[in-house]
Amino acid sequence: MKNNSYRKFDLSDDKSFVKTQKELKNALTQKIKSCKKVSSLVLVITGEGKGKTTSAIGNIIRARGHGLKCCLFQFFKGQVLPKEIDILKDIGVDVFNHQGGCFWNENNPTQIKQQLVIFFNKVQETIKNSSYDLIVLDEATYLLTSNFINVYDFIEILKQRPNNTSIIITGRYAPQELIDFADTVTTLNNTKHAFDNGIAALKGIDY
Repeated sequence: MKNNSYRKFDLSDDKSFVKTQKELKNALTQKIKSCKKVSSLVLVITGEGKGKTTSAIGNIIRARGHGLKCCLFQFFKGQVLPKEIDILKDIGVDVFNHQGGCFWNENNPTQIKQQLVIFFNKVQETIKNSSYDLIVLDEATYLLTSNFINVYDFIEILKQRPNNTSIIITGRYAPQELIDFADTVTTLNNTKHAFDNGIAALKGIDY
């Protein structure tokens, strides 16, 4: 059974609908029974499409709803924090921002690397000695694509996390090695975007 097959249904034939749904329920129930239980997962949200950070923040809100302890590390977001950060802080999420923004405004690569080293050391220490149930590394794939850190070294850091700490990594161009390591990978495609058609970013939707 495909993962999303239980979401497909046809309401044009009542008998067929009921029969199909019973079959899907039975198949899904058996699938659930055969699944092993784990205490944490590594998730990657990548791709060219809109919504990677938004998806991760939604997962944080879900985790806080269960009373889980969460933190968010944001790379390359700049000094002006998105408005959703205020909400996360209000619900008890620890938020850390490395302050570095878009590189086209920078002319000192050495300073960029020095800032990243300091911030990433905090990330590494937090993962290794985590008291969090969920850690989100927002835009962290760019650490790999920029050659700031080797993907295999990055994966070794992820392996150091405590058994009960899940990690979500967002950003474009996730390397295949990271995709292979992760438990769940979502790729968001840019099917259509308003900005590509000359429409400016909309408050509350894009920022």
